[in-house]
Amino acid sequence: METNIIGKILVSRYVAFIQNKLITHITTNLRPSEIEALYGNQVLSRMRPFLT
Repeated sequence: METNIIGKILVSRYVAFIQNKLITHITTNLRPSEIEALYGNQVLSRMRPFLT
C-alpha cells in the first residue's frame, strides 16, 4: 500500500488555513495537471484557494 504523504500534508495545511488562517509557503515547478496526476484532485482543489 502506497501512502501519499505530501498529499496528506497539503490537505492538513489547507485545513489549518481554513480554521486558523495559517499561511503555508511552497514552491513547485509542476503544472496543475501534474499536481493532480501525482497527488489527486482532492489535493489540487484544496491548493487553489490558498496558493497563488
